[in-house]
Amino acid sequence: DDYLGAIEAMLIELNEGPYLLAFSCVWAHIALQIAARDRERVEKLMVWQSPDWDQMVQWARRVDARSLLARPLVGQLICLCGARKIGTGWFQQAMAKDRHREFAPLLETALDEGAFCCLASLWQHFYADVPKPVRVAQPTLITWGTADRTHEASDKASIARYLEHPVHHAFFEHAGHSPELEQSVAFAELLLSWLRNDRLTERGELYEPNGHE
Repeated sequence: DDYLGAIEAMLIELNEGPYLLAFSCVWAHIALQIAARDRERVEKLMVWQSPDWDQMVQWARRVDARSLLARPLVGQLICLCGARKIGTGWFQQAMAKDRHREFAPLLETALDEGAFCCLASLWQHFYADVPKPVRVAQPTLITWGTADRTHEASDKASIARYLEHPVHHAFFEHAGHSPELEQSVAFAELLLSWLRNDRLTERGELYEPNGHE
């Protein structure tokens, strides 16, 4: 509720709607809650790396297989002392094969400049509450970076159960958890196409911009 309230307050304060909410992973479920509560303020959505809530929780438990992040104080100490190790391990598993080397310097710079790892607090609080059941009326584009090994077991289409008008993209085969970073040009083109209401294929999929995947 705190996350939801903070983002809703920001959107109201910005007063730039109607919005296209483009949220990934667990945050996609916050976008669904906002869209269901405020149809006039949210025109459409784009979500990626996000299955339905039950599978989202299963994913979190797989990522924290030893339940260390989920333990109060223990998780925080691990994040404090092992931020580089956690970040490097995450990049290796979540990004497309060998792409983590490109982003490792950014991780090092961020940590040197004062960034911190707060995964423990997220794991200990976010997944304890089940979101309210929603049915989102706005058109919602679903995509994935299929090289994300942390989500191999996730049903890529399962989030559609909350949507009245899902649109399925053909996915980014050469990107992992963050296609907006790993295939940024193609991702931006897709987002802009969705914003422009470009035409759909007969299968209900968005045409790939310029043949990109």
